[in-house]
Amino acid sequence: AWILSVTYPDMLEHPPEGESTTLEEAAQIGREAGNLMVTVSIKCEQAHTLRRLGRLHEAKVLYEEALALAVDKRGRPYPIAGEALMGLGQLALEWNDLELAEDHLLAGIEKTLLWREIAAFSGYLLLAQLRQVQGDAAGADAIMEEARQLALRFDASEYDDLIVAAYRARLWIDQGKLDEVYRWAEARGLLDEDPVVQPVQAGEDYREMLRFYEEIVLARLWLVQGETEASLALLDKNLPRFEAWRRVRLLIEGQLLRAQVFIQRNDGEAALDALRQALSLGEPGEYRRVFIDEGEPIARLLSRLKPQNPGQQTYINSLLLTTPPSPLSTRPSQP
Repeated sequence: AWILSVTYPDMLEHPPEGESTTLEEAAQIGREAGNLMVTVSIKCEQAHTLRRLGRLHEAKVLYEEALALAVDKRGRPYPIAGEALMGLGQLALEWNDLELAEDHLLAGIEKTLLWREIAAFSGYLLLAQLRQVQGDAAGADAIMEEARQLALRFDASEYDDLIVAAYRARLWIDQGKLDEVYRWAEARGLLDEDPVVQPVQAGEDYREMLRFYEEIVLARLWLVQGETEASLALLDKNLPRFEAWRRVRLLIEGQLLRAQVFIQRNDGEAALDALRQALSLGEPGEYRRVFIDEGEPIARLLSRLKPQNPGQQTYINSLLLTTPPSPLSTRPSQP
């Protein structure tokens, strides 16, 4: 559960009512007891919750507060500061500040390894994503292998192994390694007509959440292959659950994939409508990377939409500034 809350926050179920109040009460107890680790950890967990809900700027404030607390009398960060640094790195990556993201993630991993090795797991996955964004596919693969080896060393649950596999499959799609993606999907039972989810030790709820994320990866694969009906069916199946969980980033990604399905179907109005929904979700937190990573198809659609949405021109312009060629614009034949 801890790994999921940091690494795949959008896969967690909706936090129960009153969670933020409970966390704040626990943080106050930690402060009164002089327990720095408890206080910092709880502030980070509050920030994770806000990030899951799309409140990125509020999350940043809490990560910075946690980081300011996690220092000794000489101002040197304790190892527990690594969690706040990785959280700030994830925000910087989403806001497309790649240099700052790299600084935070590398520092966060270094600090966290001094505290608890498995706690660096999320940092490795985020760093792999950063390397991919930087165009360093080999570097991304190498870091994913480090994450895989780390997961293997901690065998209390196989859940972290499955997370690595799903995340690696997502990166493989962008790299055009579709043979590997198909093998992963087949091994996970995703290609079966009536797939059976293999049990994992982390529990029924997490097994279900993992499957939903895997199906979003599969929807992306079908999109690359031009299998629009299969892709749309998976997206429409999963988006209501993500909405119920209020998982903003997954909702944005799902709408952007839907937009590209409609682009392939030459249904421009449906594509624009999906994009409008993604923009409405993304603008309050100034999400960028999730849009930019979809490349040229979404960039062209944003250019079409901009004259119709004068109130969002500043936000749309920020998304158009650094849009790379999209892996979805090149569609290799199905293996």
